[in-house]
Amino acid sequence: MVERMYTINALIDQVRSIVTEFFTQEGWTVAPFSADTLQISRGKRGMSISFGALMGSNFYLSQNLQFGTGPHGETLVRYLSSTGSAFIGGALGMRKAVKAHAEYSEKLADALQSRDILMSVR
Repeated sequence: MVERMYTINALIDQVRSIVTEFFTQEGWTVAPFSADTLQISRGKRGMSISFGALMGSNFYLSQNLQFGTGPHGETLVRYLSSTGSAFIGGALGMRKAVKAHAEYSEKLADALQSRDILMSVR
């Protein structure tokens, strides 16, 4: 699955707000998962469990974003890899999840770059 580390030249609270706004505008639900992690999700979980990857655009996807501070005060955002869709939609679900998360990890990088705060992506 997709896993990326973004290094961002902005305060952690500002970055958390930017990331929340970005995913909300893209139609994702954003919720705190823990003190340093946000969970993004979209689609219908119950229906996806029943019908798997056949749910099309309503297929349930979920991912976590972990926030931290780097050694020089920069904000680090780790777009964590997830395997939940494989259990829901099998191989097709895994493929859909990988494709969607790859797309959104790139869109997030573009959004951060457009604000001129993205230092690097690994």
